[in-house]
Amino acid sequence: ENEGETYTGETRIMDPTPLSSTWWEAETGTPSHGYSWCTLSDPPNQFDAYFWEVNIIGRANGDTTDTGFEPTFSPVFDDEFFDGLEFDFWYENPFAYEDSTPDEYRGFYEMGDTVVIKLSKIDPTVYEYYEKKIIQLQTAGNPFATPTNIPNNLDNGALGVWAGFSPSLDTLICQ
Repeated sequence: ENEGETYTGETRIMDPTPLSSTWWEAETGTPSHGYSWCTLSDPPNQFDAYFWEVNIIGRANGDTTDTGFEPTFSPVFDDEFFDGLEFDFWYENPFAYEDSTPDEYRGFYEMGDTVVIKLSKIDPTVYEYYEKKIIQLQTAGNPFATPTNIPNNLDNGALGVWAGFSPSLDTLICQ
């Protein structure tokens, strides 16, 4: 409720899908820096959408400042091309683009980092909202990008989303 108006939205909390495994792998030519990898086993014969975030709770240099969760570069994806499959994929370190990491190590985790991985299952409406919002943010200012209308699941003229996330958490020590 806001200023005498009532707004409603609806979401579903999906059953979480935990990662099957996680590991860190040094990138060729950079033995102390690399990507984090995981194995995802997607449930078959149903629509599944995911929201991906990471939190570095310990750095190789001994810093234990909690960074809070940050989405990766493309944090929202669905299972259109991998329904029911098990597959491996890597993900980048979003914090390495914002801190003083040298250019040649941007996007990598450093050997010794401790990373909390949060993979949340989201319903189709929430997926569509975040997918379109991220596309718009990533193409803002591009005169050749297709304009994007961001959908919402709120009524009464409100803009935004009422979202439910079902997270699965895993901790990875990069070694």
